[in-house]
Order: sequence, then structure tokens, then C-alpha cells
Amino acid sequence: MHHSFIDRYSNLQSPIHRLDPRLKIAIAFLAIVGVIITPPVSLTPFWGYIAAASALWISSQIPLRHLLSRLAVAIPFVAIMGIGMGFGHPFIYIMMRSILAITFLTLLTSTTPFPLLLEGLRWFRLPKVLHSLLSFIYRFIYIIIDEFQRLNRGRRSREFGRHIKLSWKGRSWMIGTFLIRSIERSERVYQAMLSRGYANNN
Repeated sequence: MHHSFIDRYSNLQSPIHRLDPRLKIAIAFLAIVGVIITPPVSLTPFWGYIAAASALWISSQIPLRHLLSRLAVAIPFVAIMGIGMGFGHPFIYIMMRSILAITFLTLLTSTTPFPLLLEGLRWFRLPKVLHSLLSFIYRFIYIIIDEFQRLNRGRRSREFGRHIKLSWKGRSWMIGTFLIRSIERSERVYQAMLSRGYANNN
């Protein structure tokens, strides 16, 4: 498996990477809250946020394409909101807030190894349920993605040159199989955890 999309650049040696994870969490939280609560009366404060985010990103030495790939996923959903707003000033403020929030979050997760990020969140008294949930997601999302990619490769090898109707039928079968295997795997993992004394007390 070669999946590292969450903290791919977390092992670089930039000044941002060397900061304490708890400090980075606090800075990211305050920055996002500041962006959200800033009144939409002037763009001047937002240019200040953009300058700060740009300086931090340059200091992190992370390629810009990494941020653009994250924005490419989220921004279309924000743009859909602009259809109802008429793409006026309210939409501009929402777009800028979304871009800045995603930038600060991406900077946090890309400069901090995810286990250290979880430890920092735990230090801030993150509820145990959320801590365990995030930990499980990080541990098993790569396995799930690898399972999906294997099923997809098998589907494509069986449907080479077939009609589009059969192709959609194969995709439906693949998604159903993927969901069933995921549920079965989660049940096996949970039973194995219980047999080893797991009680969510960590």
C-alpha cells in the first residue's frame, strides 16, 4: 500500500514542522476562529489572514500543489452555494473564509504526524470517543482504500472493452462487495479488540 495523503509531508524539517503539536493546534484553532468571527464589512482583515497563511505555508516548505489538491475537493461545494447567493459580496466572504480555513487545517495536518496530532488533541481534553474514532480512521482508512483499489482493478480487468451498461453493472457489484467486506472486516477487528481486553479506557 502506498497511501499517505493525510500527513504525506509531515516528516519535513521546516521551522513549522519543529513546533510543538499543541502549539500548532492552538494557532490553527485561533486562526480559524478568527477567520470565522471576522465581520464581513471589509476585505482588509482577510488580506492579513492571507498574508499570514502564505508566510506559514512558505516556511513549511510544502509544495503548493498539495494545498491546491485539497482546495479542489472542497471549493466546488462552496461554489454551489454561490448559485443561490448570486455570487455577490456574501459569497466572496464565504469563499475566502473557506479557503483560509482549509489552508490552516491543511497546514496543521501536513506538518504534524497524525499520531502526534492525536496526542496533542488529547492534551486539549478531546473526548475519548472522538480520539478513538480518529485513531481508528487513521489506522484503517489505508486498508479500506487498498481493498477498494484491488476490487476496482479486478473490475476493470474483467470489463475490458465491454458495453457501458455492463460497466455500470460491474461498478454496482463492486460497491456492494466493498461495503460488505468493509462491514465484515470491522466486525472481525472489533471482536479481536474485545478478545484482547479493549474497553476504550486509553
